[in-house]
Amino acid sequence: MTPPRTDRSLKTADNDGSRKPGPARSSDNVVSLAAPNAPFAEIFTPPPAMLNHAVNSLAYARPEESAKQLLTRRQGILACAILCMTAALILRWPLPAFIAFNAVTALYFTAAIVFRFWLLIVGWSEKIRSAPRYTPKDEDLPVITILLPLYRDAAALPILAQHVDALDYPERKKDVKLLLEEDDHATIKEAKRLGLGRRYHIIVVPNCEPRTKPKACNIGLQLADGDLIVIYDAEDQPEPCQLKKAAAAFHDADEKLACVQARLNYYNRDDNWLTRGIMAQTPRRNPVAALCVGGVRAHI
Repeated sequence: MTPPRTDRSLKTADNDGSRKPGPARSSDNVVSLAAPNAPFAEIFTPPPAMLNHAVNSLAYARPEESAKQLLTRRQGILACAILCMTAALILRWPLPAFIAFNAVTALYFTAAIVFRFWLLIVGWSEKIRSAPRYTPKDEDLPVITILLPLYRDAAALPILAQHVDALDYPERKKDVKLLLEEDDHATIKEAKRLGLGRRYHIIVVPNCEPRTKPKACNIGLQLADGDLIVIYDAEDQPEPCQLKKAAAAFHDADEKLACVQARLNYYNRDDNWLTRGIMAQTPRRNPVAALCVGGVRAHI
């Protein structure tokens, strides 16, 4: 089924972060942020401000939270002072300085081990919360944007697409954005071979720095139509009812709920004590622990 709203106005951003509408035309649901002479057929080029917003919006709005500038002047001065002081201590008192360095390092790793054991206990002690009892009717379900940022994942794309298509959710309310890099010819070719443009919005991101998944997702967010958003990696295999569970959780909760976390399942979770320990370190309800453990899929 062809996704809805293939011809619409895109919201773009100027350098100052302000929004303005821009005309958009889509062909075969392939959206590209590349130059007009890009080598792929049927490509649309939105205003360059969209790419600028994806790359620089955080640095403009909140420079203190952006890694675009690695160190501020104050941080650089402090780092130089610490390095000079450390070098002076090593030259003046080499043995005590070596002992102090080892003590600090041992303390750090001991704290990390204790924290990991705490996560292990939390994962074992908590019970799985049952799924929401109420399931909204199809007409009441919100539109969910699914972002699929891939790079050099042509081999994984068929399996990922199979699982995304198998999600038990109305097709007209699944807003799937397949985010591919301009130089990833193999994955783009595979997406066209699978005919994904007939049901997904394929967005081709141009070559520019930084080459990161967040940049691609920032572009996808500007094009998102959904009330909820979830991001899947190439290796993800979400259970078919995951979207409806997330929609029901938001329906049952108050306005304070901003995120519903899906638990990560490893295919070899029961192979040995190591894989069982990794699963045990994936808490289900503890918000502090959840922020410290990777591999979770969050609906926001």
